[in-house]
Amino acid sequence: MKKSVTVLAILALLAAQGTALKAENISDKPAGVSFWLPDDWEIDSDEDGYTCADSPGGDAYCVLEVLQEGGDLEPALDSYEDVLADEIDDFSSTAEDRRGEVNGMAAIFINGEGERDDADWVVSAALISTGKSVLLLSCGWEKGKDSAFTPIQEKIFNSLRKLE
Repeated sequence: MKKSVTVLAILALLAAQGTALKAENISDKPAGVSFWLPDDWEIDSDEDGYTCADSPGGDAYCVLEVLQEGGDLEPALDSYEDVLADEIDDFSSTAEDRRGEVNGMAAIFINGEGERDDADWVVSAALISTGKSVLLLSCGWEKGKDSAFTPIQEKIFNSLRKLE
């Protein structure tokens, strides 16, 4: 009896882990990437390389969008604010843009602030070149909630991978 209870417990644990992993990993085929999102966030996507997610309380968001075809990041610097305006009003950069990489993909990191739903928000965005296109990955949260959402934003950015 003890052995069968242990086996059932192990099987239930394995099933739960498999479900959680599937729920958290998003594949955006038009964008050519996969990435992690919290499984309790409301996630929506379309066939044009657009995925958005909102936290359960509506106090954080994440958007991944194909910004332009081709891998050149420079033209994207002129257009990302227009696309970002769909999520954040009155966006302004709060630091110098940084160049770097996200898992081998060239990136420009942009931090700023803006307004959403009559509240002040912090925004962390990246322009990312997959070689085929430039993506805008943007995460934002209500100002003052950095300790809750900065680790989530870091996990999302670090999980971004090109699809094979």
